[in-house]
Amino acid sequence: MSGKLWFLGGLAAGYVLGTRAGREKFDQLAQTVRKVKDDPVVQDAIGIVQAEASKLYADGRNTLNEKLSHSKLGEKLAERRAELDTPANGMPAVNAKP
Repeated sequence: MSGKLWFLGGLAAGYVLGTRAGREKFDQLAQTVRKVKDDPVVQDAIGIVQAEASKLYADGRNTLNEKLSHSKLGEKLAERRAELDTPANGMPAVNAKP
């Protein structure tokens, strides 16, 4: 029984010391990440990457829409979209897009 108590005591001490040391390392890492993130050079790079990603996304979407509109699949999708946007009474749906 005494051995189990010593084991549990050691386990508790190891946990406390380990979490304290782990927390210090985590705080140190978080501080470094904040410094890097707040660096003006990094902020400029983030802005450039976001702008380029938005441009590539828009270009890809436009290219896909253009190619899809000239295909049989695109025609079927347009027909199906028109069916879904028109309720059974023939009136355009309230949320229909022009």
